[in-house]
Amino acid sequence: MGAHRAALARLTAGLIVIAGASLAWLHPWTRPPHPPTEVRSIQVLSARTAFVLADPNTVYETTDSGAGWRRFAVQPESEVNFIDARHGFQATETRLLATADGGRSWQLRRLPDGQRFAPGAWFLDADHGWYLNLDFLPGTGLPRHLYRTLDGGRTWELLWSGTSGTAQVPVFSDLEHGWMVADLSVLATADGGRTWTRLGAPRLSSRAGVRLAHGALVEYSSHLSESGDVLWDAAVSADGGATWVGPVRSPGYGILDLAFADARNWRAISRVEVWRTDDAGGSWQPLTARLPAGAWLDSIRYPDASVGWALAGTTAVPFPTGILRTTDGGASWTPISGPWQSS
Repeated sequence: MGAHRAALARLTAGLIVIAGASLAWLHPWTRPPHPPTEVRSIQVLSARTAFVLADPNTVYETTDSGAGWRRFAVQPESEVNFIDARHGFQATETRLLATADGGRSWQLRRLPDGQRFAPGAWFLDADHGWYLNLDFLPGTGLPRHLYRTLDGGRTWELLWSGTSGTAQVPVFSDLEHGWMVADLSVLATADGGRTWTRLGAPRLSSRAGVRLAHGALVEYSSHLSESGDVLWDAAVSADGGATWVGPVRSPGYGILDLAFADARNWRAISRVEVWRTDDAGGSWQPLTARLPAGAWLDSIRYPDASVGWALAGTTAVPFPTGILRTTDGGASWTPISGPWQSS
């Protein structure tokens, strides 16, 4: 009899637990809210194809302007760079990995002998890449070594050695022509990186960088004014660095990012404002940016003069949680739904 009562008591307790769990499920307001996912970066390959890196360690790919998404995992704290929809690389602090199937699988690639800092690598395509060692001590003449791979990082060849305290990883437009910032100068190569020549580029600042925008070479820099406002300067060359337009300064106040669609079409944003120039910064026009209610902009990418993608946030959280897209140059922005928002 006592055993029967004990069993009945255990059954009753179990039913109470089940009932409590059922009530909690039926009344979702009793569950703590799921914290929003931070969107860390976006890489845009075209008007329709983009890769979004969101925590925790997940990349989402769209090839139809955000209508559908595919997800895959990456290493913690990695930099992810896709060459096309199938081929890409991810670099952690010390590891370089490559994919040939759109991120479904990754293979470890070796770094040049004696090198350990994987973000020093830059790839033009699935096979051809360059690596610059990035040991950093400001203001010193550290030895720099530039390597090249012709087989996707399986083997490396030492091309060039120099000294610079502030050298940056080079960018290449093809197998022969590339550019590198080092010590307030822009250097150019026409033989794949074996020799480098100093260009007569504007010396914007010690923190200047270079990027390519549909054949144009852009030198850009940002710095704080005495009032604490971020100021951006940029100069552009349409002939590989032989001649330059600029430098010019971005308009407005509180500029967070500049995007270069090509040699002439640029965009600048603050939290809630967009400016455009169609003449390489000669004149800027403010756009009446129509953002979703409560939204703010964080960074932008423009594959052409009309289509743009932006990281965006809301007043509820201090970091970006979503993606916006424009097809009219930046006047109106549409929210793009992604699986990271419900994960």
